[in-house]
Amino acid sequence: MKILPVPEEQLSELLQLYNEYDRPNFPTPPDGFTILKQIRSQNGEVFVAIDEAGVLCGTYSIIICANLNHGGEPFAVIENVIVTRLRRRTGLGRMLMAHARENAIKHGCYKLLLQSGAYQTGNHQFYESCGFANEKCGFQIRLN
Repeated sequence: MKILPVPEEQLSELLQLYNEYDRPNFPTPPDGFTILKQIRSQNGEVFVAIDEAGVLCGTYSIIICANLNHGGEPFAVIENVIVTRLRRRTGLGRMLMAHARENAIKHGCYKLLLQSGAYQTGNHQFYESCGFANEKCGFQIRLN
C-alpha cells in the first residue's frame, strides 16, 4: 500500500470514493482538476492510499494553516477521511492517520485537527485510538 498525493489520472476514482462517505452524496464538482490545483495552491493536499493493483482504497485531505499565534507555528486540519467499505477495519485508516500526523510534523505544525460527526461514536473511538484527544468542542455553520 502506498500513500501519495492523488495522481490527476485517478481523480475520477477519488471522486467515486467520496460516494462511500457516511453522509448524503453531493454532486461531483464540474472541474475537479481546477479545485485540486486550488487546494494545492493553498498549502493543502489530497492524499490517497493505492494498493498493489493500483486501486485507490482510501483518502484524506489536509490543509496546513499559517498562524500568527503560538509562536508562528502552523496547524493542520484534516477533512474527508474515507476508506473504501471493502478495506475498513484492515488498518488502512490507521495508516492514513499516521501519514497525516507525519505530514503535519514535517510542516512544523503544533497541532493536527479534525472534526467527526457528533453521533459517530465508533469513528470517535477510532480517532482516539490514533492519538486524537476529544478535549475540545467543535462548532460549525453550514453555509449551504
